[in-house]
Amino acid sequence: MSTNKYNMTEKVKALVRGLDGERKRDFTLSMYDRPLFNTASYWNGGSRDYFVVINIANGVRTTPPAGTFPSFADARYTLKAGEILMQTGLCMGKPMSPRFHCLPEDNNKARLFLGLPIQLSGNSVVVEIERETEVITVDNGAKILA
Repeated sequence: MSTNKYNMTEKVKALVRGLDGERKRDFTLSMYDRPLFNTASYWNGGSRDYFVVINIANGVRTTPPAGTFPSFADARYTLKAGEILMQTGLCMGKPMSPRFHCLPEDNNKARLFLGLPIQLSGNSVVVEIERETEVITVDNGAKILA
């Protein structure tokens, strides 16, 4: 598992608009090598998680099973290739920063979908700008999209 924290991008702001965590300044992107997630969503001490599955190719959103009281045993979702699991919610009554989960093979697609640059080889970086892909080559050590 690999987790990285990033500053909020316009694409992420658009995804979480109207949800808990829309006013946060950062988000996390995690890559998991095991695709099974517990998507139980119930109130527990002022905290609750909300989950949405987003198809990277077309942006279609679906809601994974949230489980049923009292066992929540059916609240499991297997993440498939080409999907991102978005997690928002409340932690002790306060909105938490959005979290995005993807499979390792979808890392570059997820990064572009969320408005983050991807590293190719050497010193080339791909940045998606308004649905067009542009390749930028920079000198070693230069800071890219601070």
